Formats: sequence, C-alpha cells, structure tokens
Amino acid sequence: MIDNIKYKKFKYNRNEFFFCIAYTLLIVYRILKSSTIGIDDKGITYILISILFILNIFQIKIRKSKILGIGLISVTVLLSIINTMDPVLPVVLLALIASKNIEFKKIAKISLSVTAFMVFLVVVLALLGIIPDTQTYRYFGENKITCHGIGFNHSSALPTYYFFIFLNYFYLSPKKRKVIYLLIGTLIGYCIFKLCAERLRFYMLIIASALIFLKPFESNKFYKLKKYIMTLVFPICCIITLILGYYYNSSNNSMYKLNIYLSNRLYYEHYTFNNYPVTWFGQDIMMGEDVTKFKDGSTYFYIDAAYVYLLFEYGIQVFGAIIIAYMYGCKKSLEFKDKYLCIWFILLAIDSIIGNQILSIWSIPIIFIPFCKVNSLNE
Repeated sequence: MIDNIKYKKFKYNRNEFFFCIAYTLLIVYRILKSSTIGIDDKGITYILISILFILNIFQIKIRKSKILGIGLISVTVLLSIINTMDPVLPVVLLALIASKNIEFKKIAKISLSVTAFMVFLVVVLALLGIIPDTQTYRYFGENKITCHGIGFNHSSALPTYYFFIFLNYFYLSPKKRKVIYLLIGTLIGYCIFKLCAERLRFYMLIIASALIFLKPFESNKFYKLKKYIMTLVFPICCIITLILGYYYNSSNNSMYKLNIYLSNRLYYEHYTFNNYPVTWFGQDIMMGEDVTKFKDGSTYFYIDAAYVYLLFEYGIQVFGAIIIAYMYGCKKSLEFKDKYLCIWFILLAIDSIIGNQILSIWSIPIIFIPFCKVNSLNE
C-alpha cells in the first residue's frame, strides 16, 4: 500500500547534477517569463539549459539499438523547429533523453518545490505592489468580471500553476491525503478562482479533489476496465476535442452554448481547422492579441486545446509521438499500481481539452514517466 511507504530525503548523485540544475533553471525561467517581471533574453537561457541537458546525456550509456530511434526523433523535432520557430520543443526532447537514469519522484519533487516557491514569490511581489497586477475583463452573462493576473501576464496562469502544484503535492505526500487537507487545498483554489475568474480550472480542481478522496484505483476491482481507461483516455479526449472543433456550428444551439461555456474555445478551434492545413512537421501559427479580425470585431486568437494546438503547430509526427508517450505513461503508472499517478494522467488528459499544458514539463513532470526510472510501489 502506498500509505505505508516511507519517503526518505532524496539524494542526488554526480550523474544527475547537470539535469537537476538544468531542470531547476527551466522552471525558474518559464515562471518568470509568464510573470509581469518579464524576461527577454533572446533565447540565451534556452541555449544554456540545452547545454546542461546535453552534458547530462553524455554521462548516460545509451544502447546502439536506441541511437537510431533517438536520431529519427531528433530529425523530426529539428524539422518541426524549423517550421514552427519554437525553442521549447528541443528543450523538452533533451530533457526527456537526459532523464533516463533519474528517479521520477526526484523530478516531481524538484518541480513541486521550485514551482511552488517561484509562484509564491511572484504572487507576494504582486500583492506588495512591486510588480504590476494585470487586469482583464470578461462577461459572464450580463455581469462584467475583473480577472486579476496577480503578478502573471494572464489571469489563467496562477490557477493553472496551482492546479498542478495541488496534484503534485498530493502525489508526493501520501500521509496528507486526508479530507482536511483536500478541503484546505480546494478552499485556496476557490480564493484564486474568485480573484482570477478562471471557472474551468476551478472545476478541474474539484474533480481532482473528488478523485483523490474516492480513490478509484485503490483496489484491483474492475482492473481490465481501468486498464482500458488508462490506455485510451488520451486518444478519446483527443478525438472528442478534434471532432467538436471541426464540426462546430454556431447555428446549433447546443454547440453554441457549449462554446460560450468553454470561453469561445470551440470557435477558435473551428477557425483553426478552416484557416490552417494539417502538416507533417508543423507551422508557425500567430496567436495572441491583434493577430486577426473576426466578424464580431474581436482580434484575440489563441488555440487553448492542447490536442488541436499540437496537431497544427507541431505537425502530425510530433503530435502522434506525444500522444503515444502519454499512453505509455498511463500504462506504466497502472502497471506499478500507482493510483495517484493514474489520477494525475487522467486529469491532464481531460484538462488538455481546455488547456495547453501538455508539454509544460516545468510544472507537469509526468511526461517523464516513459523515459525516466519509475520504481514499483513495492520497492
């Protein structure tokens, strides 16, 4: 049973040094970049992080049979980089390769501690007035709501970081999954929701609390059903997202209401299908403010759904590789009977319908599962 496992302090050996430094630097950099502190270093930090990951890879013994596979993946990623001009993808690839001999719980602990500290720092600086609090406005029915960034560039950043900090914390803290801790965590999430006005992320937090409390993967009952769920949860969520985006029709009352509930996500996804081709190696899609003009006069455009974003921005090959990696990670977590890791995967699969954090390895480390060391709970 997971509750009987004693977690000792993690020790990091010399072979993990470069990885730990690079991963910590990546987390700090990405959080600062998403805050109003702002960083414009022309990609220098990404280069430094990549060098550190490469130094760690040089210490890994890689079988000759795997070198060809890594080479093919690297060529695919290179072509996607050329087409998308996105520096994140090579950093993610190098991080995954470099994690081969590192225990997943060590990676998760770095992610939790550094992310929580940096997010807390940004929020405190914003509350003290040292850095600006961005404010945007949206309408819920006839009510005009103020959405606070609380130190971040977008009001969705803090709820997103908190949601995945919440999942990571309860994964690493088996003794603190009591109702009182879940209630406190949900209450904090509610306060963030009232300030940032991000409904969907708060609803996801409630679902997470319910799953952690109900412990659906606690026993071996319905193991085959759970196996199918874990194997297919990402493909099913992906197919649902793509179908809704492709066939969205504002004249259909049900789809129109769903689009409003999802904050115009279906409309943007349908626009993407109609205006961009699906390619093998991706393309550079301009997103943000003032990138296009819609019939209603609005100029904001962003692909929130991770599945649609991956397919159009990175192309079919990278899209397929990422989905397969997550499917394997789901399978692996079930094999090791890590019930809380299973919940984490399921929630990310659902969250990727509304959010685009599937490659955010700095705050969501579970994509490392297929590549790093994952010990059985019996070990």
